[in-house]
Amino acid sequence: MAPALTPGRVIDRYELEEELGVGSFGSVWRARHTVLHATHAVKILHTDLGDRPILRDRFLQEGRIQAQLVHPNIVRVTDVVDADGFAMLVMDHVAGPSLEDHLRARKHPLTLDEAIRLLRPVLDALQLAHERGVVHRDMKPANILLAGGTLSHPRVVDFGIAKVADHEAVRGTGVRGTAMGTQMGTASYMSPEQIKGAVLADARSDVFACGAILYELLTLDLAFDGGSNYEVWEAIVRGPRPSVTGTPALAARFGPGADAVDEVLAKATATDPDTRYASCGALALALEALPHALATTVTTDRGEPSEGASERGTPSPPPFR
Repeated sequence: MAPALTPGRVIDRYELEEELGVGSFGSVWRARHTVLHATHAVKILHTDLGDRPILRDRFLQEGRIQAQLVHPNIVRVTDVVDADGFAMLVMDHVAGPSLEDHLRARKHPLTLDEAIRLLRPVLDALQLAHERGVVHRDMKPANILLAGGTLSHPRVVDFGIAKVADHEAVRGTGVRGTAMGTQMGTASYMSPEQIKGAVLADARSDVFACGAILYELLTLDLAFDGGSNYEVWEAIVRGPRPSVTGTPALAARFGPGADAVDEVLAKATATDPDTRYASCGALALALEALPHALATTVTTDRGEPSEGASERGTPSPPPFR
């Protein structure tokens, strides 16, 4: 059995400094390279999972594939370690909160302009991953880090349950898919097909999750919620789709553009993946085409009014922090 993880423990060339979080697959630590003295984030597979050779090999192999995802808005894997009884992925360290933490601390939702400017680079990053044959399958605000604490530098993290598709870039790596019927992801962001089984997830499942995130950015509410995972999944499968026109106060925030926002939300979170946006790139184009210049006066996170444009005017964007 591998020794317990504690600050000061050295695994290979990395000294653990502080535990940053724990998940179902492993724990994440801030660590220091003992030779270069560079700071990294390391994800260490739980030892009970690491003792299962198939899971351990897949964890390390997916890390090697993620290392190929070079994009300014992806937290890149820079090393994989299999030593001292531990399987570990070494990643860029991002100093800043998660989008989930940021949203919890906000008093007001993001404006449409802010939401688009935040999601655009995230969608670009996912598009690159999809083109490399990698589907994230757990997109949610907790897996978007805000470098420097600002909304203008989002970085996607934790492809730890990513599905590696049958793609030219990854064929021959020995990575196998997830068994039919296995559920992976976070309830409120899981597409209907992902609820049926993780093996059914493809790029459109990440589109669904980003549609749910868009609604959350604009309202600070979950797109799909319930008292249990079952109730959440029922809402996802049976509807209704997230909407900003269903509530008068929300509809007033977006003015004449509210219906267009609803159309994007409905298409991004469509129950049938064949009627959803076919790619993150397509969703990004739809966001760019939204008539957000039509937005009425909104309230910024500082509680100050920010004047939107008239129907024919050009908007004055609110502070973007």
